[in-house]
Amino acid sequence: MTRNKKIFTLLLAGIMVFLVAISAGCGQKQSGSSSGALNYPTKPVNMIIAFTAGGSSDVQARRRRDLHSLDYWNQLAGPEHLPGAAEFF
Repeated sequence: MTRNKKIFTLLLAGIMVFLVAISAGCGQKQSGSSSGALNYPTKPVNMIIAFTAGGSSDVQARRRRDLHSLDYWNQLAGPEHLPGAAEFF
């Protein structure tokens, strides 16, 4: 029984090391990007907020837009309020 436990522990440790090694490069920018990826997106980005304007979800969405949209899309995302749209997501 202890032999099976050792094998299981080694297998689990190997899987964990593999997952850490794979996920280490996921957040890094790639240096050899194609020119099409540099121009993406070509249309304005809309951020759908599934609640009415002025609530806490609106405030949080606008903060997230200000923090992330210039980093990822090189443009500000326009908020689009669709009350009741949470059912569709």
